[in-house]
Amino acid sequence: MSLVHPLELPEIIEHLGHFLSLWTQEQEQQTGPKKTVFTPKTFLTCLRVSRLWHQTLLPILWATYDAEGMEHVPTDILRRYSSNFRTFCMPRGWILFTFVDCTKLTRLTLNSNTADIGHSRQMVRSNPGLKSLKWNGPSILPLLPCDEFASLTRLESLTLSLWDVSGGRLGRALRLLAGSIKELEIGWLTGLHVQGTRWITAEGNDTEDDSLIFPCLELVRLPGLCFGPDPAEFVKSCPNLARLELTLERYKDNYKDDEDIVRITDSLCAHCPKLRSLAVKGTIEQGLKATLIRNCATSNSLSEIIVVVPSIDSHIADSIALHASTLSTLGILNMTNGPVALDQLFQLPARCPRLRQFSVGAWYCCETGPAVLDAIRTAAWRSNSRLEVLDLDIGDIKETSKRADASTLGEMFKDGPIIGWHYHAGDSIASYKTNVRLSRAFVEDMFKSVAGFENLWLLRWCMIVFTRSSRPAEARFASLPFIHSADD
Repeated sequence: MSLVHPLELPEIIEHLGHFLSLWTQEQEQQTGPKKTVFTPKTFLTCLRVSRLWHQTLLPILWATYDAEGMEHVPTDILRRYSSNFRTFCMPRGWILFTFVDCTKLTRLTLNSNTADIGHSRQMVRSNPGLKSLKWNGPSILPLLPCDEFASLTRLESLTLSLWDVSGGRLGRALRLLAGSIKELEIGWLTGLHVQGTRWITAEGNDTEDDSLIFPCLELVRLPGLCFGPDPAEFVKSCPNLARLELTLERYKDNYKDDEDIVRITDSLCAHCPKLRSLAVKGTIEQGLKATLIRNCATSNSLSEIIVVVPSIDSHIADSIALHASTLSTLGILNMTNGPVALDQLFQLPARCPRLRQFSVGAWYCCETGPAVLDAIRTAAWRSNSRLEVLDLDIGDIKETSKRADASTLGEMFKDGPIIGWHYHAGDSIASYKTNVRLSRAFVEDMFKSVAGFENLWLLRWCMIVFTRSSRPAEARFASLPFIHSADD
């Protein structure tokens, strides 16, 4: 029996970048965004162990290029190893260098500047093996170069924004990808016809073409009328659509009443029998969002609902409850800067007995941490025995910092778990790791308030992560769109 060298095992190679800290998270300001920085020192040391290590690790070392995180790496070094790039990320404002040998990408993110639009097109054209493409145009909104998509026969995920798609360019580009595309996100586009299916055809063409079908498309993110294709018409081409995320803005005469909303739900009911997830945000009236959720219940029993509202009310709550028999994931972002209807909010899990994940954001509310705990304790939702993840970004918890028993969470948990709960600093927001002091009594009270949920294994409160397990992997779960960032 022949022995296989450990560095020849795919499962080990896959995790080397994580274990050897090839990329680290840095935060320049306490409340600023995290920055991923290329830190190859440990990796480079491992390369020197042997020829086998060098041959195995070198492609992993240069598998990802991130212009911001690798700004300190000399350009000549990047060009030398660019043939190893598989993921390429160019944030807005960065200069796109020409990498002639960069032709084996599977993931590409481009935020094109006016000056490098030609380089961007060449980058797309040179990588026919792309599976994911995020391509944002410059602010001048040039014409979408739809011919560049002809060679992308393996593309599964596409994001487009800041392009002029007049003359049927969006339809022509998507037609080239119809056989492979699984995820599509449309940002701000101009030059669209929104009547019927005119977004598919050339400008001025009176013959509507409704034959474009996306058989593989499962996830669609659309901005709504005037900013992208009409959702009510677009979803007719998506027979296998499973997830729909809508940003619907009240603009001019669009969405002034429920007519446009009913058109969307009628199309979903008639053409998208596999729809299971709906997320909606935007400035349209709250009642229209309730109508959208409610009407979907006529034929699409949703397992996931995410909604951004000024404040929770009975119309939204009742619409959500219509999906109680199937709903397993619920996310609500409450944008009010006043009191939150906590009793109504925390009744939803009781009305949805199959709920497994409940995420709530209320960034601007005036509720205190103790008030939220009181609402949790008195709610009838303990009857929901299936809840596994409770994610609450609501209530100011800093008011406990002046108590005599206040300390940092690191100090508080240094001797082990508290009431069976472990603190995970690495998965919590950076400002809570070292700066925020909390009362131990409040933390214990927080855990006691959720003691009745037998299956609850993760509690995230104001971006602080606790789990019933000490394993770091248990602290990671997929955050819902819109809930933690209104710009998602």
